[in-house]
Amino acid sequence: MKRTVEKTIEKTIEKELEHRGGRARCRVVSRAFLLLVILIGTLMSAVSLSCINQTQQTIRLGVVGPHSGDFASYGLTTLKEILRLAKQANEGGGRYTIEIIVVDDQCDSNQVDNASRDLIAEDVFAVIGHICSLNTERALEAYTEAGIPVISPASDKPILTEDQPLFFRTIAPYDAQGLAQVKFLTDVLKHKSVAIVYENQEYGKQIASTTKNALEAATVFVPIYEDSKENKKDLDEMVSRILASAVESVVFSGYPKQGAAIVSALRAQGFAGSFLASDGLFVQNFINLAGKAAEGTYVFSSQDRSRSTEYLNAAEGYRAFYEEEHQSFFREAHAAFQVIQQSIEEERGAFVTKERLLQKIKSSVFSTILGEISFNAQGEVEGTQHTVYRVQDNTFVLVQRL
Repeated sequence: MKRTVEKTIEKTIEKELEHRGGRARCRVVSRAFLLLVILIGTLMSAVSLSCINQTQQTIRLGVVGPHSGDFASYGLTTLKEILRLAKQANEGGGRYTIEIIVVDDQCDSNQVDNASRDLIAEDVFAVIGHICSLNTERALEAYTEAGIPVISPASDKPILTEDQPLFFRTIAPYDAQGLAQVKFLTDVLKHKSVAIVYENQEYGKQIASTTKNALEAATVFVPIYEDSKENKKDLDEMVSRILASAVESVVFSGYPKQGAAIVSALRAQGFAGSFLASDGLFVQNFINLAGKAAEGTYVFSSQDRSRSTEYLNAAEGYRAFYEEEHQSFFREAHAAFQVIQQSIEEERGAFVTKERLLQKIKSSVFSTILGEISFNAQGEVEGTQHTVYRVQDNTFVLVQRL
């Protein structure tokens, strides 16, 4: 089965790139995960790697995340957008050629050590990833020892930036997301009683804890604070308790499958209040799973799908290239690539090293799809903001910037 999954991804990417004028060189290593080595550029079908102009420097960039399995919807947009941007950059010519090394970790912590070892063995200059915080946390020690800068577009666990001089992220930590939820509940909705339900793993629990503490500090009544139930009988009983508490809102932190089950059960039993969710539900899969029950759901994210020209151009470029809409972490992934690309361009033809690349990332201000951003001393992105979306007619519609 694993081999089938690997070959499916390999053939899919080869087909997409070759159909659009690129060329993919792919291989599967002997370990139990997929390693795709993809060189994107024009005219590559006529030459081998050894024939690349010797005046150029090849910059290897690792991209790691879930490209198959249950969490693939979080990783595929990141992968595809970086492939598209790398192809675009290489077509522009110049001193540097960007080579993408792709690893599928499926957000599975058992695959992290192999994933990081292979990226290090491939001598990448930087890594964009991982997507899941647990995998990022586990891999950072190896990347740090190898001197490889890491930029994550999605790993939002707060402690990841503590004493990690080579780690950066283009997404805000999730404790900031919890505070954004409270601000919206108290300042905009002006609700005084809120139920909190969370998926029983670190991401869900930590956002829920931050939200609960901040709500109580704002004197908002929180009569229900429970982990979500997968068993239908337990889920129905929890929904009955929520209805009996007469809360104005239910706040959920977790992922699409469980979020869809909860909102569907709430609406089926007649709950007419507001349903709010963390950015784990900011994917089309949630709407697909929940159906009509998703309508009206508020979802929080640092991803501002605004009407900026740069965003519109990037989204249209993705749509035209892949003939589909992008999903979560599109802007964050796009910005992560821009940070690395602009850091390379700042070298102005000089020989790039990991050390020089790291210093550029630490010290520069970057013009990105997120706006003008930089990183503070801890590696946190500065210059972004949280936004609130609402599901309307099966799509996410921007409601407010916080």
